Amino acid sequence: WEQYHHQISILGGLGVSWMQTEEPVTIHNRSEAIFRMTEGAGYLIGSGGEVSREDYLSLISLLGIYRRYR
Repeated sequence: WEQYHHQISILGGLGVSWMQTEEPVTIHNRSEAIFRMTEGAGYLIGSGGEVSREDYLSLISLLGIYRRYR
């Protein structure tokens, strides 16, 4: 990331099987760490498959949180 951040983006980073075993706070913490590393630019949060309703709501709740960081 350090060398190529101006040329690349991070997509996802939240595996489905990982999300199914983690608590929402852990999902938030991992997402926030990536978001802060990228300074809010070049990070597209997501998961590459089907997630539970709870995990989906956890993900979309991050949109409001990250909007405040910008």
